[in-house]
Amino acid sequence: MIEMETINNLKDLETKMEKNKFVYTNPRMDKRSILLHLVNSGAVYVKPDEWKERRLFLISSSGNPICYLDKKRREAKKR
Repeated sequence: MIEMETINNLKDLETKMEKNKFVYTNPRMDKRSILLHLVNSGAVYVKPDEWKERRLFLISSSGNPICYLDKKRREAKKR
């Protein structure tokens, strides 16, 4: 069985997102989906090794994807 990282609140998730340079794909809808899952089931789950990938999937307790987050892209250098 794959070990999953448990996230219990939005603040913890956003702290980890900032640390690992991830952003919401659709900020309004993604936050809404995450908050609904946190209220209903108390946690969202992440595969720990996915923090190193370009796309991070947040998973519900039943194993269904809630949404995904993308790695921040580097901004173009200004001349």
